[in-house]
Amino acid sequence: MEPYGISSERFTEISTIQALFASKWFKKINPSITSKLYILALLQEVGKILIASDIIQEEQVEQFKSEIKVTNTIAQVEKSFVDTTSSIVSAMVFKHWQFDDEFINTIKFADYPSKTPSEYQKLSYALNIIKTIIPVNKPLSEQSILFGIQKAQKLGFDTEIITTTVEELKEEITIL
Repeated sequence: MEPYGISSERFTEISTIQALFASKWFKKINPSITSKLYILALLQEVGKILIASDIIQEEQVEQFKSEIKVTNTIAQVEKSFVDTTSSIVSAMVFKHWQFDDEFINTIKFADYPSKTPSEYQKLSYALNIIKTIIPVNKPLSEQSILFGIQKAQKLGFDTEIITTTVEELKEEITIL
């Protein structure tokens, strides 16, 4: 995970935080899909492992890492280096493992949720908001939270619930 500027342990921690946020958030707005969103959020970043490996093999670690460090849109940096995003790579892995179409398509379009087939769109938008608020390069930074809340507002999500959930999550993480 070196190209992303984090350790494997930190990557696991951030994925867990994303899943915890997803669970806390959707328990308040749609409890019936909370467990589904939890798993999606937990696994959505798996493609980053393969992209990191490719970046290392291509000896582009320092270039990639310097761009990741300052970006607000990790998917754009990934696309510029490997011509795809970690969400698409994750979806390809899950398709190979024969996960269901909802799981695959929700993750596949998480970086560009407006392109998601309508039946998966709400979950893709949620994943996009989650990875905006808790990106691997700046998880729960003030800027990331602000961008995530702005996206959520544009998409019609209740930003008060998101703000409350972020604060609860920050408290819980401090305790852990």
